[in-house]
Formats: sequence, C-alpha cells, structure tokens
Amino acid sequence: MKIDGRWRTLAAHRVSLLIAGVELIPGRVVDHICRVRRCVNPEHLRQLTNRDNILAGVGATAINARKTHCKRGHEYTPENTYQGNRGRECRECRANRIKARSRLRRPCPECGVEISANHMSKHIKLIHGKSRVGS
Repeated sequence: MKIDGRWRTLAAHRVSLLIAGVELIPGRVVDHICRVRRCVNPEHLRQLTNRDNILAGVGATAINARKTHCKRGHEYTPENTYQGNRGRECRECRANRIKARSRLRRPCPECGVEISANHMSKHIKLIHGKSRVGS
C-alpha cells in the first residue's frame, strides 16, 4: 500500500481500518474485540495501547491482572501486596512461605552453616569430604 508517497506493508486489519476511514494512531495496536485474529471487519477492531490490549485479552497476564484475591482468599490491596521477582503475592502468604522454608533448614553438624534437609548430605560430601555424618 502506498502511504505518504512510500510503499509500506500493512497487516490486513490495519488496511481494513484505513479503508473504513479510521486514522491509524501511532503507538497503538489493533485489538480484535471478537477475538478472531484473522477478522478484518472494522466494527470488530479498535486501537489500544499494547498494555491495554494485553490486559483486555484472555492470556495468563490478563487473567492474573484481573485477580483481586490470592489463592488463599487474601485481598490484593496496596498495603497487603508484595511485588517482587516471583510476581505479586499477598504479604501474609509470603510471610508463611518464608517461614515454612526456614523451618526446613538445619545447621550442618560439621560447620554449623544452615542447609536445607534435602541438601545436607551433598553439602557434607562436597564441603567436608565425608560420605555421611559422623564418618
């Protein structure tokens, strides 16, 4: 398609909007309201920011963004929500998870370093050169 004197390749849904007389807004993406990606009916199309398009969708990001409570029923409020590398967590569940993880750690009988129970024998073998505790 020739736009402003230059030939450009455009997706069919964008061409459909241009033919319908809708001006394409820079920085916006075309959202298919009908959720059929090959649809070119201009009545089924709208222009959104990429963020709004993702959040209006049915993917994992959109589903999680719409959640108002954690899986244990605690409400996501600014005061009760922790945003970290693992994503969004309610503070109570996060505290419980950290507390449970610390209960699994035990001091090494050789050096006193706290190690999870699952890694104790590997630690003793690699660090202390012993095949088992007390040998």
